[in-house]
Amino acid sequence: MKKSIKRLLGILLTASIAAATVFPMQSTKASEINREISNVAQNEEENTVSANVPANIAAENAAMPSADSYDIDQPVIESFEFLENGQALTQNDTLHFNMSVYDADSGIKSITVMLSGGTPYCSAHLYFQHVSGNLYTATFPCSDLPSDRGDFYVSQIRIEDNATNFVEGEIYSWPEWNYLYSFMLINEDERDISASNFQIHKNASHEDGNLRVGDSVTYTVQIDSQGIPIKEGSKMQLHTTDSKYFDEVTMDYDAQTQTLIGTHTITDRTLPGEWDMTSIYVNAPYMYTHFFYPYKIEPDNNLKFTVVNEDYDYEKPIIESITLDQNGQMLKTGDKITMKVKVKEKNPSSFMYVYFTPENIEASGFWVELQLNETTMEYTGEAEITKDAYPGTWHLISLTLSDRNGNSASLSDFREDWDTARPCYFTVDPKGYDGDIERPIIESVTLDKNGQWVQPGDTVTMTVKVKEKNPSPKTYAIFHPQVSYVSSSLEVELNYRADIKAYVGTIPITEDTYPCEWMLTQFSVSDTYGHHSYLSDFFPDWLSTFPWYYKVKSGNTYREDVKNATFSFYGLAPQADGSFQYDSFISSQSAKNVGRRCSLKELGISFPQPMEGVNAKWRSNWHGTEVNEDTVMLFNTSSDFSCDFYATYDKGCANVALTYMTKDDGVKTVTIPLFTDKETTYQEILDSLTLPEDARTEDFLGYRLEDASDGDMQVGDISYLSVTAQYDSCQVAWHTRFLDWNGNESYNTISKSYLSGTTLNEALADLESPGSGGGLEFEGWVLTVPTEDDILSEAMTELEVVAVYRGKTTVDASYTYRREDGRLVSGHRLMAMNGENLTDAELRRQASDAFQKIKHLDGLSLSEWEGFTGITFGRYREADFWALYFNCVAILKFPDGSCQYIVMDKGSPFTLPTENEKYTDILWEGFGEGETVTLTGDREFLVADATPRDGSTPATPDKKPPEEEINQVIEEIRHSDAGATIHVDMRKATVIPKEVLEAIQGKEINIVLHMEGYSWSIGGTNVLADNLKDTDLEVKIDTDAIPGSLVDSIAGGKPATQLSLTHNGPFGFRADLTLNLGSEYHGRTGNLYYYDSSGKLVFRNAGVIGTDGQISLSFSHASDYVVIIDADPSGNGSQDNTQNNSQSGSQNNNQDNSQNNGKETNPVERNESNGIPNSSKSKGGKPKSPKTGEY
Repeated sequence: MKKSIKRLLGILLTASIAAATVFPMQSTKASEINREISNVAQNEEENTVSANVPANIAAENAAMPSADSYDIDQPVIESFEFLENGQALTQNDTLHFNMSVYDADSGIKSITVMLSGGTPYCSAHLYFQHVSGNLYTATFPCSDLPSDRGDFYVSQIRIEDNATNFVEGEIYSWPEWNYLYSFMLINEDERDISASNFQIHKNASHEDGNLRVGDSVTYTVQIDSQGIPIKEGSKMQLHTTDSKYFDEVTMDYDAQTQTLIGTHTITDRTLPGEWDMTSIYVNAPYMYTHFFYPYKIEPDNNLKFTVVNEDYDYEKPIIESITLDQNGQMLKTGDKITMKVKVKEKNPSSFMYVYFTPENIEASGFWVELQLNETTMEYTGEAEITKDAYPGTWHLISLTLSDRNGNSASLSDFREDWDTARPCYFTVDPKGYDGDIERPIIESVTLDKNGQWVQPGDTVTMTVKVKEKNPSPKTYAIFHPQVSYVSSSLEVELNYRADIKAYVGTIPITEDTYPCEWMLTQFSVSDTYGHHSYLSDFFPDWLSTFPWYYKVKSGNTYREDVKNATFSFYGLAPQADGSFQYDSFISSQSAKNVGRRCSLKELGISFPQPMEGVNAKWRSNWHGTEVNEDTVMLFNTSSDFSCDFYATYDKGCANVALTYMTKDDGVKTVTIPLFTDKETTYQEILDSLTLPEDARTEDFLGYRLEDASDGDMQVGDISYLSVTAQYDSCQVAWHTRFLDWNGNESYNTISKSYLSGTTLNEALADLESPGSGGGLEFEGWVLTVPTEDDILSEAMTELEVVAVYRGKTTVDASYTYRREDGRLVSGHRLMAMNGENLTDAELRRQASDAFQKIKHLDGLSLSEWEGFTGITFGRYREADFWALYFNCVAILKFPDGSCQYIVMDKGSPFTLPTENEKYTDILWEGFGEGETVTLTGDREFLVADATPRDGSTPATPDKKPPEEEINQVIEEIRHSDAGATIHVDMRKATVIPKEVLEAIQGKEINIVLHMEGYSWSIGGTNVLADNLKDTDLEVKIDTDAIPGSLVDSIAGGKPATQLSLTHNGPFGFRADLTLNLGSEYHGRTGNLYYYDSSGKLVFRNAGVIGTDGQISLSFSHASDYVVIIDADPSGNGSQDNTQNNSQSGSQNNNQDNSQNNGKETNPVERNESNGIPNSSKSKGGKPKSPKTGEY
């Protein structure tokens, strides 16, 4: 019978294979391997590892003859059966186990199965008998279990063969981690022992009833044993009522009267005062043993007695004198000291001890026993100065002295300053000293066949040279086989040879030696004085390389556990903004079938190439030492692993954030990484900078360091410089918008230079005309954002302007309506309306004419276009319009994401459907089955439950990132320093896995999750929950979950955006959501309100909207929210307040931005019943979506 070889346990190598090269092949005979191996001559000298010798030592051996294979396979467990599994049993039952196991090569050596559990907890081993074939059985009487009740389980199954391979059977179910084999033991013996009728009998010699020396007290206790035998050894405990002293008294059991009797006699050492019996211990068979407490059983029963002992000795001994006959003297080997301590004490102990210690802390002290002379009341003892006594001063620092009542005295009782004065001492002359306080020094450790192949019949000799005056005669080294599921180990005895000053031991390689790498795992050496030295004293980093090993080949068999590995590289890595970040993840590579000792080159792994002109060195996190692709590394694990490498560079990286004026796109900031000598100063960086190709060079003067940086600062490993281009004049980027010959909105960016002090009006008058046509006559440019100063003075600024035409009013119009597909959408147009100084009514009339071609949801009847105007600058107006309808819409949302829009008359009843072409048994959130509601305005209904007609389960997209990406993020977190920010592109995923949250929890690391149209930022110190879970951070923007009337009551005409978070309830952490509300709202405040369960809007927090329209708001709980934008404050903006991303010279010919290939380009936040829309448009003429943040 052959074993299963499913596990990647062993590889077989050819006899001529070199020690430095590993070719893993599973279960392959050496003769079957056909590889070309170079013959390398064996080095005749011994391979010696010392503290300054490289750790990876591998010598090549000549080919070895072929022989039979060695058993390197685990035993096989075919089945394990517990017949009483899951049952409730009693002590009268017997457990039965059947196991089918085999080992086809060396045979079964041992079977270990253990039971654990019970009350109290206990363990028991099962003994299996071989029945026939592969069958082994075991029985176990429940009466033999040390516990008589409780839950028991099989806690270990282990089979070992005669070659020391072993296998462990499964004892848990996955993933629940429940025990597979268990039973409950029930104690059906309802008998129990009880105690009652506690009686005290005082045998007092005095009429007051108090007990004196010679008197006694007897206690009796009635025991109801119900036939349970009471054994000898029952006891009672007596305590003083202050619980400071106690005495234990043996009790005798009278089986006829079922009475426990115990008598305590008062002696001169019995403490006077009140005593009580506090407990009794009844000695019975194990499961019936009991402690009884009289104060619980009979709380009113007075069992106390009082002891009168007027002669009781409370006093501790008084030390009258301490005498050392050689006090302060110089002593030599053979001299003796005599120590005397005179005391005053009524009840002295017969002996005491004193302790001397040397000033040198490396040497040990000694105790001297002193015997009492009761005539003189002196304790006397002597000690001899031996050749081992360490030279120097010795002090008396402690003594143990107490009387028979336990009252003790100390040196400080005799003299308070004894610890500092130390008046009792002697000095040992170094001339006679023959001791040793130095540890042995390991000078070298040698295996004569270190790293080489050996086979049965060979001998490996281990030699350890030491420097030591008094070496121990022998020591031991421990070797272990470096494969999994093998129980072997080897203890090697090394004997000291004085002729070579070394310990020498031999390791015979026999037919029974397991064929694998054997590695030195433990070694120490000591002298005859007990001083030890360890391998780490000789070679501090030996545990990272384990450099002493040999490889045993049995016949043509050699086993090496191979595994898969991932190698990750960290160093200067490019970031999204063009900068480079230090110790950042660069790349990773994988290798399969990795052996224990090999180089990266052998695995096909190469280091990432550094930047041009930069050289890198790499160190491994496993070994902490510098490595290259040829370095032989130890991968000391039997399972798949990851190994990280970190680069250091001979150049520093200066990340220069350069702000400058472009020729066509306005002010721009780019990051330019420069690799230079680490001693390069910031000023030298500035001197070497050149303007980018798209930069405006007219009037350019040079560069200026920002952020109070010092030009003398050096780049070092990495630095960040904020640099601004300087010009001799004011550079202005005009972002212009106008109407082309066809009346369509167009835009352009014009960069110009002006002398400082030029007024805005002068600059506007000088700005080129876009031309006239299409019935429009250009009249001039108007600023769309107010400025605080009408004088140009900034070195670089950006201004937004729009064209106005003679006899016309230029209107930035945003409009909202319900499209043909039922969705509520918004659009934007730049229009030239007839007339100047138009009223709101005239604006609405002309807008209505302009919007006539818009197609609405079929069945909706347009009432009018409502609107209001915002910013007004002369003949430039901003206006928002939204369609009002005579009727309304019921919006039905189904589980598959589809929606049904049903047009209804306002005030009419609507019965919620219970089925449609896709679903039956439809229930709607918040409503009963088939309930009828009255619609007064648009209303959204969500399905709570439904049954698909096709019987399928709706497919749910995977909302978590792929496992590989999750692991990569966790690795990056693990290797990031405090203060780091890690950016993650979530793509379509919205769930942050709990493993990522656990990885950052408590760390000063931020993680930013970039999702479609928004992002979440989470700080590790804000992850607070103990039980973290996968959390869906999906945000639905422009929802209708909050009633429009409620939103309007808070908004009061201000723009509002509804948000719905998919997750339900608390996150377990605080997170900041960043989304785009439109750059036209920059500088305003967005206020976040929470829609609570009582139907109220509760303010949470607020944030300021940036120039790019982005806002960040904090969340710790998922629900429905609304963001209400404050009104535009007066005077908002400045000359350089907006940086438009429009492109120079590009033309936008979309007359109606809402009709963009049938897609909703700009969802609107509004109340469904005549609410106020949030237009989210860009003054650059390109509408920006709050959902995607893109134009």
